[in-house]
Amino acid sequence: MRINRNQILSLLAIVAFFLLIRGLLLLKFTISVGYITNIYSMFPLSFYLGLIITYFIASFLVLNEKKVLGTIILCMNHLEVLLIPCMLGYYSMGRADDMTYIGEYLQIKNSGHIANWDIYPASHIMGAVSSHISNLEPHVIALIIPVLFSFMFCAGAYLFSRILLSCQFANLIAIPSSFILYLGIYNFLNVPHALFFAYMPFYLYIITLYMKSNHKRLLSYVFMFILLTLVLPYSHPFIVFFVFVLFIYYILSPLIFKHLGNQSVVNFFKLNSLLVLIISYLAWFVYQGRLLNDLVKQIHVYINQIGRDPTAIWTAEKLSQVNFDYFDYFKLLIFFYGRYIFPTIFILIGFIFIFHNRQKISHVFFRKYFAIIVLYLLFALIQLILLFNPLIVHQPDRIMNLNFIVYAQIPLFSISLYLIFKKNNSLTHVLLICSILTSIWAISFFGVFDSPNVYRPNVALTNNEIQGMTWFSDSKMNYPINMMFEQTSRYPDIFGFARSNWVYKDTIPDHFGYGLNVSDFSEVYFDSFLSDYNYGYLLITSYGELLYQELPAHKRAGRFNKEDFELIRNDPSINKIYDTLNLDIFIVSS
Repeated sequence: MRINRNQILSLLAIVAFFLLIRGLLLLKFTISVGYITNIYSMFPLSFYLGLIITYFIASFLVLNEKKVLGTIILCMNHLEVLLIPCMLGYYSMGRADDMTYIGEYLQIKNSGHIANWDIYPASHIMGAVSSHISNLEPHVIALIIPVLFSFMFCAGAYLFSRILLSCQFANLIAIPSSFILYLGIYNFLNVPHALFFAYMPFYLYIITLYMKSNHKRLLSYVFMFILLTLVLPYSHPFIVFFVFVLFIYYILSPLIFKHLGNQSVVNFFKLNSLLVLIISYLAWFVYQGRLLNDLVKQIHVYINQIGRDPTAIWTAEKLSQVNFDYFDYFKLLIFFYGRYIFPTIFILIGFIFIFHNRQKISHVFFRKYFAIIVLYLLFALIQLILLFNPLIVHQPDRIMNLNFIVYAQIPLFSISLYLIFKKNNSLTHVLLICSILTSIWAISFFGVFDSPNVYRPNVALTNNEIQGMTWFSDSKMNYPINMMFEQTSRYPDIFGFARSNWVYKDTIPDHFGYGLNVSDFSEVYFDSFLSDYNYGYLLITSYGELLYQELPAHKRAGRFNKEDFELIRNDPSINKIYDTLNLDIFIVSS
């Protein structure tokens, strides 16, 4: 009996749903072991193969015009990846700023006021309101919101690509391409710049719709545009800068408008877009009025820092300090940046193809392709400014991990695959496209979590660690506190009280000072700044203990080893007063 095409596709869909259900069961019944440096070690290889095969099948279904079914499977597969931290019992996938932002959710929810330091409160207001309406704890909302924005990125990236592309098959390729994990670890973090980075493809889609709309629908798009724009000054400075450059380009250059917009609407857009932007910036400044002194201080800080090395140089200096060999650099490049590198290779091939065959390509297609190329170059320019300007230097990860070129990369990548394989839509070529997409998705997946794959520690915060810190916060005396590598002052943010309530000991020497001819740990703990104290606390988390033992780059630094922790636990000057799975609390006596 001959099996027809629809039966084969239905069978593949059944296999995909089976793998999804199996994966969910593995997630459900995986026993959490608390903190681990490598999340990928928690699941069997079959779990990861299931995710990869499911993505391949979903892509194959989409490219065979089973768009709805394939997209549903892609969404479920994406959700399964995003559920991993929750199923492992993590309180938050980040420390430092993430902890403070959870505290800000709580602060706004309880008091109705925004903290004085909070100059970009849009996502924090959203989190606080969501927590209040749903009656869920702020840290739960902090896990949910990144999931929603991750899906928003996928949807926005596809919608923006679809409106730029005129070819149906390229539009189909854009669907699975949008589900590549471009956000990296920021798929799981509640940090404002990442959330609004994920928001921008949808915003770009609305702008493009606005420019293409006829006069009958203009009012609805004007309303949406104004509403979405008014939020931006409260999002994050990176996003504000991106939109500012984008608007200036739209106003000064006719290239994008000429090929993508309704000319009369475009003229109207040029007039009111800048006006809306100025009004929204003024609203931000009025909001900052109560913080004007802090704002002036920050401006002075930036002025004083002018001339320092830009982010790109800072990144290079940091890499030079970790003593990577060529394999380490190659591995880091593949897993950390492969999701950008490999699509760029195909974009270059597609560009060469179009340039070589420009006489055979329709003029309309070429103009639209050229308009997307211009957008790609504009976004690349914005990224380069952030990397190489000496005025505003930020954490390398936040600029390197989230790359603005991705907004134009997705449609260009899709159209490039279409051009390379368009002459023959045979099964072989469809399978090749699916294999390319799946390979890039797999690379992005194995770099999505902070792990040895990208030479970064898993900084997730576990529930049992927070339980231990809650006990400590309720029980502690007014003694100084030291934690290994964590920013101790962030814990009061989560619990909703002032950081000044705790006394902090900033640093401890490498190897706890045991190589400095000291008889016990108290000699290095009670330095000249703590001479008035006879007791202090030392808190050791699993994160702090394993960081220099299991992460290759940190291990090479040799600051701490396993023997150091054995010595500290047997030191006569300290006594353990609390322990849980991922937290030990000691009291140090002088």
